[in-house]
Amino acid sequence: MRGPKNDPSVRHPGPPAVGRGTIDGLILQVKKGSDRDEVDKKVARALEKFDVAAKPGLTMFDGSFVYSLEPGFKETRLDEVSEALEKLPEVTSVEPDSQARMQ
Repeated sequence: MRGPKNDPSVRHPGPPAVGRGTIDGLILQVKKGSDRDEVDKKVARALEKFDVAAKPGLTMFDGSFVYSLEPGFKETRLDEVSEALEKLPEVTSVEPDSQARMQ
């Protein structure tokens, strides 16, 4: 018999599945001209209801604000946290941020 054997017991698994990584931050798209300090306060108040702390991070070139979440943030709460933040008048959308995109 020529060529390698096709024995499934010796097959090597491929690379690990690529997930989105752990959610360790949020990117908030905000209306143009929104005051960062004011938005920071409103975000902190909105997240208090969920016992989640977020530190203000970068302001992106497109005007969106980045917040880093405390370690141990449960991804299962992402939807309800995002909905609460989207209700703020300055916020147009909320996206999860993870280190997976950095790799």
